[in-house]
Amino acid sequence: MNDTAEKPAAQPVDPNLARYYALCDQRDAVNKANEPIEAELTKVNDQINALQSKALELANNIDEARGRDKWLKLKSEIAFLARGLGRIPPRAAAE
Repeated sequence: MNDTAEKPAAQPVDPNLARYYALCDQRDAVNKANEPIEAELTKVNDQINALQSKALELANNIDEARGRDKWLKLKSEIAFLARGLGRIPPRAAAE
């Protein structure tokens, strides 16, 4: 290679390309600034998921303790009797 060879002339920078890179830098700076908040959000969402799992487990335990189908039949019979009785007096008046 010859040291006296001319280097190609620099191409003018397209203003759209410069704007593109400026916007990308702005986006990246915002994302970087939000990293701690996003990390906290992920942590909170993990806690929510764990609590939802625990709530489902507890709800299933309640259903098991009630006897699922037995509980539904009990409630259905109560509703049937309530419709037939109309106005239900206080318990003390019925005893």
